[in-house]
Amino acid sequence: MSKNKNKYIIQLLTGLLMILAVSCEMDTKTARPNLPPNTTIANIPIDDSTYFALLTLHWDGEDYDGFVPHYEYSYTTYNITTGDSVTHDWVKTEKTSMSIPFQSENELNKQKFMVRAVDNEGQPDPEPAQKIFYTTKSHPPAVQIISPKQNKKYLGLSAASDWWPGVTLLYKGTDQDQFHGDKVVEYAWKIDSKEFEWTKDSLIVITPDMMDTPIDGEHTVKVIARDKTNLISADTSTVTFELQFPQFNKEVLVIDATDENVWLNGLEDATDNDVDNFYRDLYPGCDEWDLNYYGKLPSLEELGQYKTIVWHADNYPASKPKYAIGDFTDEIANYMNIGGNLIVSGWRILKTFDWTGWGNEPVTEFEPNSFIYKYLHINVAQETGFFGDLTKAIGVQGFNDLHVDAQKLPGFTYGGKLSYVNLIKRTGGFTGKIYIYDNPADSNTPEYRGQTVGLRYYGTSFQSVVLCFPLYFMEKEDAKSMVQNVLKSFEEN
Repeated sequence: MSKNKNKYIIQLLTGLLMILAVSCEMDTKTARPNLPPNTTIANIPIDDSTYFALLTLHWDGEDYDGFVPHYEYSYTTYNITTGDSVTHDWVKTEKTSMSIPFQSENELNKQKFMVRAVDNEGQPDPEPAQKIFYTTKSHPPAVQIISPKQNKKYLGLSAASDWWPGVTLLYKGTDQDQFHGDKVVEYAWKIDSKEFEWTKDSLIVITPDMMDTPIDGEHTVKVIARDKTNLISADTSTVTFELQFPQFNKEVLVIDATDENVWLNGLEDATDNDVDNFYRDLYPGCDEWDLNYYGKLPSLEELGQYKTIVWHADNYPASKPKYAIGDFTDEIANYMNIGGNLIVSGWRILKTFDWTGWGNEPVTEFEPNSFIYKYLHINVAQETGFFGDLTKAIGVQGFNDLHVDAQKLPGFTYGGKLSYVNLIKRTGGFTGKIYIYDNPADSNTPEYRGQTVGLRYYGTSFQSVVLCFPLYFMEKEDAKSMVQNVLKSFEEN
């Protein structure tokens, strides 16, 4: 083959390769343009129909040259009376079904809902799917502060402790549109000059560091609520309370809950003065409060002045007493939470904390949230029978014996012995028995012997002593020694 012919072939092949390269480059530079996605919306809600403001809508999207990663929706609310309208910003979502709260301030509101698919190139549907319908008026929720109570005074401390964490703020929200599926979904609360803080909780513990100073003084809490339609309560629930620090500058306050008008048969000779003098001798220099005269406890400010409160209810109660200690446990618990000590005694005294809770069962188990369980640390109790059987409470842990004063319990029913004595069958932690039951050797109920009838609680914040019998019917000199031992142990612990 000649050289000219070879040269010609080489030139021809080179030209073909150049044409092919140019052709490929042109194909690359002329790619197909991106097609926008398409959006469809379900036929519910029905056009021009009327619904509640909280409405669930469904939609879908497709993209022929890619995929739909998310959607955007918006709506316009029209006031059909004035013609005014409000258009809400587009909201991004990956969902294809949502319950949407529509702004519905008027009795009837026109809504135009729009939704558009957005493809993987970020291009939205240029013609969003839409629905036009009407919504009825939605009402704002209401909220009520349950605790603290308005103008209530509380004993507190300058810092939270194990037993006093702070002031409990408890509130409850309601929504009159609840039958349409609306409900309160969030609350906001504030104290004093602080800003509102949103939460889903309906119980908040307000610690002293959250309050404006001075801490021992008045404080104001406010609460609002938001419902599913994003309406906020029109009225703010507001409560003002007062926090007071205990002084503990006095020794003992004796609260006389003994009702001498309802002594059991054969004991009518004991007068109010007899009982008062008995306790004055036990607690020299004490202050006294006659519950049957005043019908209420002293104020918390007054209670907070005393290191120890003594409660006695020494009459026999055949039914729930008029002034049972169980009716005052909120105030007493508040006093104990901030460091006050308690001595309690009486006839059927444990039963009077919760008269209906005992039933006919021989043994009663107290609820873990009850005052007896939490503050006196008594878990299970029992009661002895109708006829007198207790002759002596035997002291343990260094406490002296307490002998029954037989002269105060005459007659066949008693025979110089005490009946209806409460027995402590099981106790909580950090307690120690200080008195046990003793009866005659020929007693028909020897199983009572050795059972706990006096309990001492050793706590980090407060201390307590429970005597499960009426102290007035014990020998006074024995009772004097017992009281001295109790108060001494309070000081030493």
